[in-house]
Order: sequence, then C-alpha cells, then structure tokens
Amino acid sequence: MNKKTIFKSIKNNLYEYAGLDNVLSSGDQLVINYTIKDAYFSVVVRCQTFGNTYLVNTSGIRIRINDLELRFESLLIPELLKFYNNDFTLSIGAGSLDLDTAISFFKIRTDLDLGNFNMSLVKFFEDVRDSVFQNISDVNGIASYISKFSYENNSKVLVGGKFPVQHFKKLFLLYEGKQISRYEEYRDGLIQQIRSFPFRKPNRKEEAKPFLDN
Repeated sequence: MNKKTIFKSIKNNLYEYAGLDNVLSSGDQLVINYTIKDAYFSVVVRCQTFGNTYLVNTSGIRIRINDLELRFESLLIPELLKFYNNDFTLSIGAGSLDLDTAISFFKIRTDLDLGNFNMSLVKFFEDVRDSVFQNISDVNGIASYISKFSYENNSKVLVGGKFPVQHFKKLFLLYEGKQISRYEEYRDGLIQQIRSFPFRKPNRKEEAKPFLDN
C-alpha cells in the first residue's frame, strides 16, 4: 500500500456518487470538486506518511463563485490588484464546520482501514454537501457566514488575498448579501485600521493613500 493506491481507492469510491465533478490529486492532497449552480466547491483530503502508517484528514472546504469574483475585482483600483487572489471566495476549516462526520487523524495501515476510511469520507462528503454547501451556495449564504464574526475576529474568515483587499472582499460580500449592520461595523473598523497603517508599518506608509482611495 502507498499513497498512490490510497488516492486511487478513494477516487474510485467517490465516483460512484452522482453530481461529483472530479477528484484531483496534488502532492499529499486530494481535492474533491462539486458544483451547485454557479458555486464551485472543493473538499480537501490530506494524506501524510509516517513509516507504514498513513495519516489522513479532511482539512476543510472552499467555495468559489466566479461572478462574485469578477464583480469584486472590477471594484479594485490598479494599485491594489497585486493584493488580490481569486482562488476562492470563502474557505472554511474542517474544525469550524461543527460536523460529527469530520475526519481528523484517521490512521490507515491495512486494506480494512482504507475501506473504513472510504465509508467515513462518503458520510462526511454527503454531510457537507447537504448541510453546508446548500447554505453557502450564493452571496446571501456567504454573507450570513461572515456575519457570525465581529470585525475584531474577522481574521477567522478566509476569503483569499492580502491586506487590505481581503478585507475589501469581506465588505463587498457582506454588502451584497444584505448584512448591512455587520458591513458598517467592518467598514468603520477597516477605515480605522488603514488610517493607523502608516504608524504601524512606517516602511509602507505610502500605501495607505491608495488603500483609502479604494
């Protein structure tokens, strides 16, 4: 048994389920892709090797909605495009999903272990598909998720990109998803943060103006 045979087994097992786009392997990760309307989801499975033991876990999910990414990118001034990343619109760690079926530190040593993991992964995927994907397959669902976090805790929300564009994207998603009170909190918090940027980062103080302009 090796990582290649483990990934092949997982792929074959998952492809029995209708609606699955594809399963791609890259290094020590297996990426399971799924689509709901215009929302593209990815579930990441990681496999690490420790001697004859393979430690497997579900590290989290990502969602990308191309229309939202294009609309957001059109709002960025050229100076800030270098801070932008459209790999995903929202990323949620497995630990934040609060699902009993989430898999962490599953040890595979035998074919029996691999069979048990495949069954567990299918249950996790179905659980995520039915209880998570359906709720965040549009901007309203994404905004509702972001709004659970205050601006002080906004670092727990991953939307891709670097400061301040990642914050701008959160503002955009909150506004488009009609979470206005949280949008205003994020807007005011970000303005204060940007105004203090020249003092916190003296070597980058010239960047504060385009941040505020945008």
